[in-house]
Order: sequence, then C-alpha cells, then structure tokens
Amino acid sequence: MTMLTLDACTVDLSKQRVIRGDDTVGLTTMERRLLTYLLERPDEVVSRSALLEDVWEYGPNVRTHTVRTTVNRLRTKIEHDSSSPTHLLTIRGQGYRLVCPRPEATAEAEQATRRTNLAVLPGVFVGRSPELAQLEEFLAQPGALVTILAPGGMGKTTVAQRFAASQLEACPGGVWFCDLSDAHTKMDVGTAVVRALGAEQVEDDPGGQLLGLLSHRRDALVVLDNFEQLVDEAAALVQSWRHEAPSVRWLVTSRHRLGVAAEQVLPLGALSHEEAAAMYVARARETRPSWRQSPARSDALEQVVRALEAIPLAIDLAAARAATVPPEVLCERLEGVEGRLRARRRDRPERHQTLTATLELSWSLLSSHEQQFVRQLGLFRGGFRLEAAEAVVELAPDAPWVADVLEDLLDKSWLQRVETPAGVRFRCLELTRRFAMKQLEDQVGADAVSALSLRHARHHGRQGHEDASAVLEQDPLFLERDNLLGALAFAVQQHPEEAAELAIVFSHRCESRGPLDEGRRWVARVRAMTGHLPIQQARLLIAEGRLLDHLGQVDEAGRHFREALAVARQHEDRRLEGRLLSFLGSQDLRRGDLDGAQAKLDASLVLLREVGDRYHEGRGLLRLSNLHFSQGRFAEAIAGLRAARAVQRDIGDRHGEAVTLSNLGQTLSSQGRLDEARVNFEAALTTYREVGDRRGAVVTLLGLGNLFENEGRPEDAYVHIKTALDASREMGNLSVEAYSLGNLGVALEGLGRLEEARDSFAAALAIQRELGARLSEGVELAHLGGAHCALGRFDEARANLDAALAIHGEVGARRYEGIARFKLGILARAQGRADEARALLEAALAIHRGVGDRRWQGQVLGQLARELALSGATTDALELLDEGEDLLQQVGAPQLLAQLLAARAEVLWRSDDLAAAEDALARADAVAPDGHATTADELVRVEALIRSTS
Repeated sequence: MTMLTLDACTVDLSKQRVIRGDDTVGLTTMERRLLTYLLERPDEVVSRSALLEDVWEYGPNVRTHTVRTTVNRLRTKIEHDSSSPTHLLTIRGQGYRLVCPRPEATAEAEQATRRTNLAVLPGVFVGRSPELAQLEEFLAQPGALVTILAPGGMGKTTVAQRFAASQLEACPGGVWFCDLSDAHTKMDVGTAVVRALGAEQVEDDPGGQLLGLLSHRRDALVVLDNFEQLVDEAAALVQSWRHEAPSVRWLVTSRHRLGVAAEQVLPLGALSHEEAAAMYVARARETRPSWRQSPARSDALEQVVRALEAIPLAIDLAAARAATVPPEVLCERLEGVEGRLRARRRDRPERHQTLTATLELSWSLLSSHEQQFVRQLGLFRGGFRLEAAEAVVELAPDAPWVADVLEDLLDKSWLQRVETPAGVRFRCLELTRRFAMKQLEDQVGADAVSALSLRHARHHGRQGHEDASAVLEQDPLFLERDNLLGALAFAVQQHPEEAAELAIVFSHRCESRGPLDEGRRWVARVRAMTGHLPIQQARLLIAEGRLLDHLGQVDEAGRHFREALAVARQHEDRRLEGRLLSFLGSQDLRRGDLDGAQAKLDASLVLLREVGDRYHEGRGLLRLSNLHFSQGRFAEAIAGLRAARAVQRDIGDRHGEAVTLSNLGQTLSSQGRLDEARVNFEAALTTYREVGDRRGAVVTLLGLGNLFENEGRPEDAYVHIKTALDASREMGNLSVEAYSLGNLGVALEGLGRLEEARDSFAAALAIQRELGARLSEGVELAHLGGAHCALGRFDEARANLDAALAIHGEVGARRYEGIARFKLGILARAQGRADEARALLEAALAIHRGVGDRRWQGQVLGQLARELALSGATTDALELLDEGEDLLQQVGAPQLLAQLLAARAEVLWRSDDLAAAEDALARADAVAPDGHATTADELVRVEALIRSTS
C-alpha cells in the first residue's frame, strides 16, 4: 500500500509526504519506515523493543527515547490533534497500535466502544506538552492520584480533558469526566461521579453504587474536575474509593491540593509568551476566519500577552473580542481589563465568563484570616519575603502565624513560591494583586490603607542606610523596581523621611542594574522635599552624585560630593567624611590628578579605620589599588587588592569581593598571568550574577574580553566586549560605554577591521572628553593614533599620539606614557625617521622595565630589534629578541610571541641566514593564534621577504 487515507490527511508512502488539504508535509525516512511497519500489522500492538530491533535495527537492551520522539513527531503530521490521536495510539505498558479508518463505524458505535462520557473537544489546543507528558508519567500506575493545581483561569479543565482524551485506548475500563462545580457535599460528589459513569438512576447510597460501577471498570481513568469547594470533606472520600478500587487512576483539578499522602501534584502555571500569542491567533481565527496577523499587530499582541500574564483564560477572553477589539486597540485599554473582558460563548460556565468572576470564586473559598491577609498583600508589587509580610501585614489576634497563612495560600494557589539565592520569596499574579488591592480599598477605611502603606514604605526603606552592594548582598531581588516605586509613590506625598530612605535604596538598585537616569530623577525629586535631617540630606546628595558620576556628569557629581562633605564635617560624621573622600579621590584619579587622588584616598582610609568601618575600608583599598595600577605600580596594586579581599572575606562582603576579584583579574591579565586572571574573572562574574549586579557583570565581561585579546582570540574578545557595550548602553552607564568602545576597538584591530576600530576609538574618546576623564582620554588618544598610523594617516596619528603623551606626562601615568612613546616609535619608523624611532623605543623600553610591565617590554623589544638590525647591529638585535621571547613566553601572549618570532625571522633574513630565518618563521606560524588578522598580516609580510631572496 503506497497511499493511505486517514481522517486528517492522505499519506503517500512512495513519495514520503503527507497531504493535508492544500498543504504538503514531508516524511523522514524513519517516519516512513515506522508507518510502513505498523501498516503491515493493522490493529496489532507492537512493543517498543520490537520497533527498536525491526525498524531502527538496534541491538537488545538499548536505552533511548527515539521511538517516543518519532511517534510524537509523526502524530503532528497525520492526526487531527496530536495530543488526542485516533490512529497512532499508545497502549500503556505494551507499545503502539496503528488503527486504520473504518468507514462503517458510526460516532455512536465508537462512543460505545470507548466507554467514555467525554465530549468532542472544541477548538485548537496550544502548548502544555511538558505537562501532558508529566501526567502520563504520574498516572502510569494503577491507583495513582494526581492533582492539577492552579489558580482560576490557568486551563486546568482543558488540560485534564486533553489528557483524558489521549488515554481512551490505553484505559480498558474507560475514561470518565466528572464536573463537580455544582457539588457542595459528599453526597453531591458521589451522585455526580455515578452519573458520569453512566448510571441511569442514582441510588440512596451513591458511594456504594459507585464502588459497584468501578468494580466493572478495571483500569479506568476518572477525572474529578473543580474539586476545590469541598476538598476538606471529600479528600477522605477519594482515599476510600482508591482503597476499594485499586486499579482506577484518579485525576483531580483544583485550586487547593487534597493534602493526602498518595497525592502527586502538577502545578500549572501560565503559558509561555509564544504559546499565549499562538493561542490568541488560533482563537481569533476561530471567531472570525478572515482575521489576519501583521507585524504591527504582533507587536501589540506581545504587549497584550505581557499585560495579561499569558493566563489562558485571559488570552481566550481577549481573543473572543479580536474582531472588534484587536490587539492594537486592546493594548491601549489594559487598565482594569480583568473586569471588561467577557466571554461571548453562552456555554461557558459563569466562573469563566470574566476574569473577575474567576477571582471572586477563588476569594469565596478563603477563610476570613486568609482574606484579611490577601487584601494587605495587594501593596506588594513583584513579590515579598516572609519577613516583609511579617513586618507589614496585620492579622486579627486569633489568626494563625503569618508563615502558616502563607502556606495555606500556597495550597490554594493564591501565591507562588520562588526559590532565589537569597532565600524563598512569594509572589502572586499581577491581576490577582490588583483584585486584592480593590478588596482592600473597598473593605477598609482610608486611614487603615494609609497606615498599611506606611508600614510597607518603612520596611522597604530600611536598607537605605547601607551601600548599594550591602543591599544586594542581603537580597538581590529586594531591589525589585515596582515594589520600591509603589512605596516611593506613597511616601513622596507626605512622608519625607521614608521617601528619603526609599530613594536611596532605589538609587542603589539603579546604580547596579539601571536605568541610571530614572534613579537620579527620583532622588532629585525627594531631595527637593522639605523636612530632611542634615545627614539624611547629605546621603541623598551622595546617592544622586553617584548616579550623576555614572551618567557622565562628573563635575555635577563632584559638587554633590563636596556639598555632602561639608555637611559631614559640620556634623562631625567621620564615617560619612571617609566615604566622601574616597569618592572624590576616585574622581581625581579619572581626571588624571594622581597626587590629589593619593591624598584623598589615604585620608579616607585613615578615617574609615578610625571609626571601624571595615566595609568601606575594603572599598577604599580597592580604589587605592586602581591608582597604583594607573601609575604602573603593579606589585602594590596586587597587594592592595589582596588586602581588600581579605577585609571583605572577613566581614562577609561577597559583592565587594566580586569587585576586587574583577579588578585583580584585570591587573593580572595586564601582567600576562592569564590563567590566574581567568579564575578571578569567572569567580567575579558568578558572584555578580548571583547578587544581581548587572553593572559589575558588564565590567567583568570587558575584563574577559581583554583576556581573550591577550590570548590572541580577537573573535571571542569581540563577542564579550560587544555584549558589554550593548548592556552598558541599555543601562545608560556612559563611563562603562566609553571603556567598552575602547576595548572594542582593540578587538576590531585584532580582526583586521581597522576603519571600524578607528571609529570605535573616536567614539570612546568623545565620551571620555565629555566625562572629563583625563587619564582615559590619553588612553583613547593613543589607541586612535595607533589606528591612524596603521591606516597610513600619519599626520592624524602624530597629533593624537603627541596629545596622549602630553596628558600622560602631565598626570604622571608612567605605564601609559610608555605605550604612547612605543606607538610614536612605530610612527617614526613608518615615516622613515630611523633615529627618532630608535630613541622613542628605547625610552619606552626604559619606562616598561621600570614599572615591571613584561607584556609591553616584549612588544617594545621586538620592534627595537628591527631598528637595530636595520642599522646593521644584528648581534644586539638578536640579544633583544632572546630577552623579548623569554618575557612573552612568561606572559602567555601568543599573538605577540608570533610577531616577535616574525621579527627574529626578518632580522636573520637581513643577516643572510635564510635557513635560520625560515626556522624562526615556522616557529612563528606554529604559535600564531587563528583569526588574529594583525599577526597573520605580519607573518605574510615577512614570508614574502624571505621568498623574495630564495
């Protein structure tokens, strides 16, 4: 048989295709082989092991899911509904059976054969494949009891019906669906189940009658839908039925778990956004077949799905109005949408006519203590921890402990538990939260709402006395934006003290995660309020100053810090004075005032140690190490970072340790200690992600990008740095954006994309000038000068490099002065000024030897050796190359080592030692990293020289 006609399609086995109306879908070779094999055994149950041996030709005892995967894929092509197959059936515990169509069989005959009361399921079913697979696993054994647990509107009934329909052939005792939405007593439950099983009359003892019916239906599946309204009474009843009918499987849908020992629970959450959008489109086309999607409509639909939290009932109700209220209209009218969305089908139960009706039913099932608790939870946006609920919620004196009420609300699907690195949090859906807030406003007075809001604000402002990292350390999700903004919106009306603390906490959140400008606006708004104490006003100045600093408004930030410093000194707050001197010293460092930075950072550490502030002492040591790094004092920088880390470990400051590890990685990387650097970077990145500090993670990505560049992996460097650049722009962090652009230019140079590199350096330079970051301005000028030189634009290169050298000489940044002199030496050689080139390179070498920078020493030695060889001093050149090779092997810079070996080959070629030159070039080729364009170009150039002589 080459053609097979099924209910949904025609299968052409010879051409390996499935024809469904106007569409054609291809079959894989294995799908065709499987279908052919089953066709040769019509209505025969074929075991999985037989299929593996005969179709897949596997040996015995092979463990694989390939049969199930292929069957599921084939069902999507040949069945009307792959979740409820009618042709390719799974026979539980036995295998698979192919049922060919039988035209003579009537719908009534099939219903009688299947022994089920399930109706034909309307509509397209979207998603839920993992949940259906989990149900199949949970209900694999006779006697299994599973509860699908979810709040109203999640589609518990639909999932149960779809699963039940898929089990028709696998359950010899039949599949029976019992709607218990109108059952309110144990007698009601027994009656509903007896009627569902097909009894024409219900006896006085429906429980006994039910056991008799079940005894004739071995290996049946019974679905008890909407069980929540009498779960306390009926749980014991279900347990007795299980005992008397051990072969029956039980599937319960409820908003409340049964709480019995044998129960397995399947929590049902919202759909994914993709599934919810697909469901909307499918339902909209059912309502009006001519309904069409478009790019603009897709964007609006994404907003609707997000606002409706991908809740199936909400999506279904919205799609029912798609013809008259399409997504682009609905997304403008989402406020209070839960009350306006209404079903258009009259066959829907009342509880599913609106979202509000669904929520009101759940509300009616709560105890008075639970309702009192839920009303107050309406203030929490984005979740909360147990201690937050204990601090804010007030219950009646006879109420249970808050933790017990939380557990009950979890069992009744009002809340969800979320595991985080900082501990357990609880959250509810936003639609549920708004419903709770309305209950609060309707049922208690304005004074009670205000008192509750004040407790909420005070709790969330409690962390304002700490630094950003301290808040992150205690709870990375504590800084959730909506919760803080809700408290702020209340506090700014008439509570300046609480508003100040909240604004400071919110500034910490924005400093670590962005957006920076939003944090600055809130702090400025609160700072303008009256009624703050002087020290509180100083702390607000610090919060706004830090945000301004990150936004690139360095001068304005400095004014804030100095104003706060005056307040701290006036009120003799030594701790605050020490912090502010540290901030101002860091600003001096960025401006290139290294002496000023040294004085302020030293004075800051004295004050912080005097008051015993070890937390900020660790941060001060870190900033001082940054100064030493800029001065080329690498040993002192590393020692200072290790001292900072020791302090942070001692006090448990994990976030501060991450900052130190990232800086330590950067310093070690610059010294060629790449393996040590990588360990530090990776440890820092892990901690940053755990505590939710996005800015720190971005800076560490930059460090890893530099590490990859040092290893000669420009493509990997580019990917990491580009990711950091995109994130910094999203956060609005101008200083990190500038560093990212500069590092991106270096990676682009390594890839040979010189024009793009020059543009990246120019963009970085513009931002550093805007920031007034004098030291970084010099760094980017040197980068830009090197790029112009490589492009043959010598006048621009000279101007950039001279300016860079002037800045580094002015601020005393010796390491960067050496780099600028090296690049000027390269430029002088390119312009044929040999004596100038040699003098500049020798000066650069002296500087890098003085600061102990082995990586740059190796680079300079290679170029200086070329200059000596050109003047005929081959022996001296080779000695320099020996020294440079030893240094670069120590620091692990393969692209630089390859370039130095190419220089050796060139020197040897100039001395007419062709064999040795070819050997050096071969060594260079062996160590050269793949994909580094600059190195590859250099090897090609030297190879051409050698071949020209050969």
